[in-house]
Amino acid sequence: MSLEHRATSYALEDGTAIVASTGALVKPLDVAHSWTAGQHSAQVVLTSSGAALAINLAEGNSFYHDLTEDTTLALPSNIAAGAVWTMIVEANGTHELAYAGNYSFGTGTAPDFSAMSDGDWVALTFVAKSATVIGASYTETY
Repeated sequence: MSLEHRATSYALEDGTAIVASTGALVKPLDVAHSWTAGQHSAQVVLTSSGAALAINLAEGNSFYHDLTEDTTLALPSNIAAGAVWTMIVEANGTHELAYAGNYSFGTGTAPDFSAMSDGDWVALTFVAKSATVIGASYTETY
């Protein structure tokens, strides 16, 4: 069944009522959808605490961190297989970013932030194979 209707309420054939805010587009969640624009979140600024850096994927899929201390990136919360997110990390030339759990850079190595100058940054991309196995890649921009 395809349902696309702009209204405040709609009754399905079985009598189930769908109520939405005025003018909202109502579509079922169990069918394929096509998008007319890019789907992304606003960038979430992360702050390390006690040399630990936590990501909550319920907050978005685009993150930024200014590396001000040696920090370990924890496994994210609210992760599911197939999740994809990016993180821009700005270096200062003296601190390092370590990776907890099962982050894997494949046959490569993780970026060496301590070798970068202040203001250099790296774009990291992460893909979750499962809730605990995460593939990672990066692009250095210095």
